[in-house]
Amino acid sequence: MSGELKPCPFCGSTNLGRRRMPLPNVICHDCGSAGAIFIGLWPDLDEAWNRRATSPEVAALIAERDELKAAAEESKTAAHARIRQGYDTVVADSWRAKVAEVEAERDRLKEEVEMLRELLADQQRAFVESLALAQTPAA
Repeated sequence: MSGELKPCPFCGSTNLGRRRMPLPNVICHDCGSAGAIFIGLWPDLDEAWNRRATSPEVAALIAERDELKAAAEESKTAAHARIRQGYDTVVADSWRAKVAEVEAERDRLKEEVEMLRELLADQQRAFVESLALAQTPAA
């Protein structure tokens, strides 16, 4: 074999193969086209395939297909970016809501702790006063 085969002149695919049986030829595995049956040396088979001309119409269609593939890939990438951005926004909003919820709980607990401290201070003062009264001699 002489090496590299040119793409299929009908669909532009490089998914090509060489068949030995029943008679040697090159076949495109994507569109099914096949080169002419070649009776001769095996390396000449590649050269015969590579000499096949692509019609201008097919070449234009292949170029258009490649442009459409590129545009589709670009569109898919942009769509993924928009989805990711939307997902990030949803996640960020969710986290913001959770943070606000936790901060509200923290503030409530701070108020409760402060109230308990004041209650404890009042009870300590009352205890000290009651001790002082208990230690005062009766008149």
